[in-house]
Amino acid sequence: MGAITDLAARALARGRSGFMCCVAAIAAGIEDIVEKARAASTLVVMDGCSERCARLIMERADFREFTYLCLEDVGMKKGESPATESRVAEVLAQARSLLKGPSHGS
Repeated sequence: MGAITDLAARALARGRSGFMCCVAAIAAGIEDIVEKARAASTLVVMDGCSERCARLIMERADFREFTYLCLEDVGMKKGESPATESRVAEVLAQARSLLKGPSHGS
């Protein structure tokens, strides 16, 4: 599932719809990455499974305004949903839609 979110985020960045940010860097407190994320007008946080690690990282780093997409919430299952082009396209469409809408707090 991480491959799906990674590929979708990379496609967003290539299309200049946004920039990609590593949540591990947020968790580690890498200041330039945290600053770039804080400067973004809209954040889309994507998780692959119901553990919601990316969301927890953002909340613990005191990010409160972001939109959120969990792949399990759109019917994909961890260990059962390989990173196919159609799945990546589906997540990409969902993320683009979230970028167009108002930011939803956590």
